[in-house]
Amino acid sequence: MNLRLDETVVLITGGGTGLGLSIAHGLFSCGAKIACISMEYEVKYPENCLTFKGDIFDDKLVDDSINTIIKKFGKIDILINNIGFGMNEKCENLELEDFSKMFKLNLYSQNMMINKIKKYKNNGLKKVINISSTFSKAAIPTLAGYASTKRGVLELTKQLALTDDSISYACVCPGYFQHKKHVEYFSRDAGKRFLATRIPLIRLGIPYKELVPAIITLCLPMTRNIKYTELIIDGGLSSYDGKE
Repeated sequence: MNLRLDETVVLITGGGTGLGLSIAHGLFSCGAKIACISMEYEVKYPENCLTFKGDIFDDKLVDDSINTIIKKFGKIDILINNIGFGMNEKCENLELEDFSKMFKLNLYSQNMMINKIKKYKNNGLKKVINISSTFSKAAIPTLAGYASTKRGVLELTKQLALTDDSISYACVCPGYFQHKKHVEYFSRDAGKRFLATRIPLIRLGIPYKELVPAIITLCLPMTRNIKYTELIIDGGLSSYDGKE
């Protein structure tokens, strides 16, 4: 099986930190040409990648970024809509502003990015991978606002796959993976109890073992034309039946 992605151009939103950075690194290691739009960058990208720093809702930034990517690489084969934001709070404590921020970043930005790229003639876009969450399937009381927007991502991806003839779509729903925020919580007693009672894998996901290989597979030419794919990678969390 050939895992090379040479000449494949991938644009990742929110690829400067966390899971987005792991995805970018994995695709780059397979030869993909990487471009990223992100508010923050944990590390410096290689010189032959394109990075743009700023707000995804800065129209000029996004338009200039897409234009630069197409000028340099000639196309954008794959868009990975990874950017997102969540609040650990019960619904009754969320203000309209909180919901609005999560809705805009988690859901609206994905459709916006697709439409912006499609405006460019000969853009080359053939595959969109929208990053949702296991909480589009699983319920936790303090994540109701976040979960509702991520459920929206799942439904948006289905509808786009149904109506968009020229592009194939995938929706990936990760659970808890190793990065600073999660490692800190799951090192505490409450986090350890959560792992032991709600996640059959009994550990956090490891990006390079579970998530990144799945994303690479979705980007390969041999799978790129599958019209719609829905993939949950959460260590079994979404299968939890509520019993401890």
